[in-house]
Amino acid sequence: MIRTLFKTTATAIREGLIHAPSLRAAAPLQFKRHESGGDDFESDDEEDTKKREEEAIEAIMEDLECQEYIADIVGHGMDPEVSWANTILSETTKDEMYELHENNPIEHSTAALARRYQIREQRAAAIIALKQIEHAAEQSEGAFPVDNELATLAEELHGTVEKGTNESYLRPAFSYPKFKVLPEGELPDEGAAERARLEDEKVDQVMIRDFKENLAYNLGKVGAGLSLKSRVKQPIKHPEGGYPYLVLPLGKTAQEPFVVSRNGEKRDLDEKEAEYIRRSKAKPRRQTQL
Repeated sequence: MIRTLFKTTATAIREGLIHAPSLRAAAPLQFKRHESGGDDFESDDEEDTKKREEEAIEAIMEDLECQEYIADIVGHGMDPEVSWANTILSETTKDEMYELHENNPIEHSTAALARRYQIREQRAAAIIALKQIEHAAEQSEGAFPVDNELATLAEELHGTVEKGTNESYLRPAFSYPKFKVLPEGELPDEGAAERARLEDEKVDQVMIRDFKENLAYNLGKVGAGLSLKSRVKQPIKHPEGGYPYLVLPLGKTAQEPFVVSRNGEKRDLDEKEAEYIRRSKAKPRRQTQL
């Protein structure tokens, strides 16, 4: 068992998760050479071996508890991550969010619901969208009753919460220290933390905007009529008279895009064509300095 235990902790020792001196102090081992050429542990008797095993495990656990490490390599279990609670909102809470939004979508917008239930706005928007699909399916003609058995079992297995844990966007941490040499007498920038917070808010707003745009597009609320299929197995049947041409003028003084039919008639873009052009353009993104 000692051989297996120390093999398991080898990576953790190299990464600094466990201090090797504490292991050496807790479980000093002796080696002997077999005739076959392999190494093995030498123990006076079974009781002594068992004692050393217990001392080694105890040293590892004490080291983990003192340093508050996240890793647990000995199977004793650690507390679950706090953000896990945001993924197990109860169905009652989701139904309540849906009812509030349907009755007053302005007062109970996705942003307001996110603040009320302490979750991210993207999660609130996704919950509302899924509930809308569910209710539309229930009210459709010839619909089957919704089977909640799987959802009930999942709630019984993992438990539920009525609110999140103030879920929010957090900037990724540095992989390595970012040192800065300051001239003598110069103090650190006190406004750096506030600027970083404001920058995080801007990044979060962009992520929320993109999520809502993609959600509306995937649900067919925007660009209705555009094909969302990525692969076409059979040739598409051409309309009578052929497809019209969508023209994209180039240059700084170019006109707005327009459509020209096969007979030469020119018209402006309709809603779905404008959405297609908008989604085809690359969105400028400023690299967030981490």
